[in-house]
Amino acid sequence: MSLSQTMIENYSSFSPDPVEHTANLSHLFSDYAELLALLANGDEFSRADLVKRFESFDLKVPEISAEFAGPAFDHERSAAEEDDAFDNWSLQVYQHLEWRQHLLSDDYPFQVADGSIQLASNLSERQELYLMLLLCSNLAYFKKVMPILTSDFEQVAFESFRNYMPKSAIVKQVGKNSDFDGFARDKITDLAYEMDVDIDDHEVQRVLGTQDGGLDIVAWIPFRDRYANLQVIFGQCACGEKWGLKQNETRRFDCSYLKIKKVNAMHAMFVPRGLSRNGDVFEANEITNSLLFDRGRILQFIYDTNFYSGLNSKEIVSFFIQFQEDVV
Repeated sequence: MSLSQTMIENYSSFSPDPVEHTANLSHLFSDYAELLALLANGDEFSRADLVKRFESFDLKVPEISAEFAGPAFDHERSAAEEDDAFDNWSLQVYQHLEWRQHLLSDDYPFQVADGSIQLASNLSERQELYLMLLLCSNLAYFKKVMPILTSDFEQVAFESFRNYMPKSAIVKQVGKNSDFDGFARDKITDLAYEMDVDIDDHEVQRVLGTQDGGLDIVAWIPFRDRYANLQVIFGQCACGEKWGLKQNETRRFDCSYLKIKKVNAMHAMFVPRGLSRNGDVFEANEITNSLLFDRGRILQFIYDTNFYSGLNSKEIVSFFIQFQEDVV
């Protein structure tokens, strides 16, 4: 079945159900509002519409931060109190949408004003890339095209990371779109050869399969003396909900596989999610000791979008841009 047929067969009538998240993460609900605005294709999707959808599925009011929570309820809420709680929650969600619009400026494919969000017209490729990252952040709704989205996300992350690093850096892909062939142990050996570093033969020989399951992107800044004392960044791409649990997977490369002399490697996480910030802390609060590239940071370092035309995800995004659904 062609990709076009897959999209038509599986998404010709598509209206995603809301999800009752247990955590207080407004960026997830903001994603949901953006998805519905995308499906509405130019029609406004308001705070009232968002509340209406949650109420229609008989979902409890999502958790909200103390700033918006109002008085604590130690009894069963009345209808008026429930309405106030939903209103406070939707206010927080749309304030996050306004923050995204301010942060991303021309990269943002939506217009947010007066408690409503709608898809902009005549989208640029950078705005389409935002929509692709939005889909990658919500794979539960797009299981039929999940392999395409996750593979293409690695390509987008690679293009961004390559621009983030200085021109003297060497940046390679090691995941689904690997620059190396063969079994995982062969890839590790070839990577070490290119980096001019030694390997731990005992550890590498224990690696099975064609993919190590941890490293997706690697960058290093070489010296002409070819001594293995150099700065290296090992990167992991993760689209799923449990991305925070994957942060330690790349550490096997500097702790076990590769012998980098006298300096600790850095580790990076690439996620398509549009995380918000609470002061100097990411709202998700899942980052431990990794350099994080989220949706906004990835887009910041996309300078040339020509590669986007070669991604299958472009066809998926185009399908939804042309989509029209009554989401209210």
